[in-house]
Amino acid sequence: MSDSTFKLALSLTLGLTWVIEIWAARTMSPGRRLIVSAVIRRFGWAPALLGLIGVAVPYYNPVLGVLLLGPSLLVAVQNLDRVWLACALGEEEYRAILLRAAASRCLPLALVGSVGAGLLLALAGGILLLLSSNGRLDWSFWFGLGIAVYGLSVGLTKSLYVLRIHREAASSSQAV
Repeated sequence: MSDSTFKLALSLTLGLTWVIEIWAARTMSPGRRLIVSAVIRRFGWAPALLGLIGVAVPYYNPVLGVLLLGPSLLVAVQNLDRVWLACALGEEEYRAILLRAAASRCLPLALVGSVGAGLLLALAGGILLLLSSNGRLDWSFWFGLGIAVYGLSVGLTKSLYVLRIHREAASSSQAV
C-alpha cells in the first residue's frame, strides 16, 4: 500500500469512527445526561466537532493517526453497544436506572468494575506493545500504545462518572 493510500484509509477510518461515535452518543443521550465527558455535558455538542481534527492527523503524522485509531474504534463500539437500550428506555429512564443502581450501595463494586475494565484495556494495549518486535518501528506498537492510554483514561473517567452518579443518587435520596 502506498503512503498516500495508507494515509487516506487511516483518515477515512478515523472519520467514520468519529461519525459513529457522535451519532450514537447524540441518539443515546440528546440531553447529554448519559454522557461521560464533562466537557460535552457542560458545553454541549460543539466541542465534539474538534474530533474532526482527527481526520487530518494521518496527513500530519501517520503514527499519531494509528495511535488515535484504537481508542476511536473502542469509543464508537462502546457508544453503539449502549444506544439501543437508551433508545428503548429513553434517556431519563436509563438515567433513573443508573441512579437506582448507584443508590444500592454497590459503589465499591462499581469502582472495581470501572477501574478493572480500564486496567484490562491497558493490559491489552501493553501486550501489543510487548509483541511489537521492532518496538516503535511497528504500527502495532502505536496501536497498542493508543489502546493502553485509552484503557487508563477509561478507568479514570468511568470511575469519576460512577462517583458523580453515586453522589447524585445520595443527594436525591436525602431530598426525599
